Amino acid sequence: MTQSLSRIMKFLRLVLVAFLMAILVNMGISVAHRPHDVVTHIEVSPNYQQDQTVLIVVRNNLYRSSDGGASWQRITQGLDYSSLFITDIELSQQNDGLAFLGTRGDGIYRSSDKGLTWQNTSKGLDELVIDHIIVSPTSSKIVLASISDRLYLTQNSGESWQQVFQSKSPIETLGFSNDGKLVIAANTKELLVSRDSGATWQASDRAASGVPLDSPIVAIESMVVGPVSSMWLATETQGIFQTTDQGKTWKKQVSPIANELVKDIKIIPGSQNEPQLFVSTANTGLFYWDGQEWQPRTQGLIIDPQAEDMKQPSFTELEFSTDGSVSFLAGFDGLFKSEDRMIYAKH
Repeated sequence: MTQSLSRIMKFLRLVLVAFLMAILVNMGISVAHRPHDVVTHIEVSPNYQQDQTVLIVVRNNLYRSSDGGASWQRITQGLDYSSLFITDIELSQQNDGLAFLGTRGDGIYRSSDKGLTWQNTSKGLDELVIDHIIVSPTSSKIVLASISDRLYLTQNSGESWQQVFQSKSPIETLGFSNDGKLVIAANTKELLVSRDSGATWQASDRAASGVPLDSPIVAIESMVVGPVSSMWLATETQGIFQTTDQGKTWKKQVSPIANELVKDIKIIPGSQNEPQLFVSTANTGLFYWDGQEWQPRTQGLIIDPQAEDMKQPSFTELEFSTDGSVSFLAGFDGLFKSEDRMIYAKH
């Protein structure tokens, strides 16, 4: 009888511990050095030097840090994880508190408090499967979203959306120029160009514009400062291309990295405002273009062999603070942070 009672009490204690742990996870309690898991998206606050705010997506869960990645809080208010699948996240550079979340099936969510709480804002969308979102660097009211082969625009911070263009195939990526007027989007055969902040669009043949067709376009970026007509386009295997005539023609500026698949590109202004190119690659991590060749910046990065086994990239998105001093790299084995663009530490 005594042994049976002891076993029952032990079982009840285990059930209680499991119940309490589930409550803590669902409440989003901050835990130091969390997460240690696959990171797919990163966004850094435009005022990172002051507020240290970073948003990341980890296995389809949104986390927020207000101490530069030392601790994390799982965000739940306004988000129903039972049906939510996050595809993209964007922070406004003009309105420090404004953020947008793209989902596969639930449309678009908006936050006005740096990602703490969210509300659905999908009025005008014909479908709710969002692929990409970008916010104008000069106006938090102007946001573009892509749904398969269609582009949608809001001019009131997401209160309502309207379709502005339909291309011939699904859109791979899109990006704004630093003055917010020029927008470039790409699919497998076309380059789509808007010169009025996304209101009207023109399509041109991708190959005729100078961009090869045999590699996906993974990112389109501009530098925070610099010529407003200059933008960079990163292909997965065929190098980096630049336009200086508002997207009419593109010229290869940087050769591809041997045996690497590029996943993201960022352009940081140097001491004389010259462009400094950084790319993340699927297998190795981070590379910097020194003007002659690609230099690896991989110290501290962890490559998990399970990534290859599962046919997943070891590294994906790359983000910098506004002044370029701090960088974050999304990895299969977690989030990596550097404060010197050289040595990374897992967070």
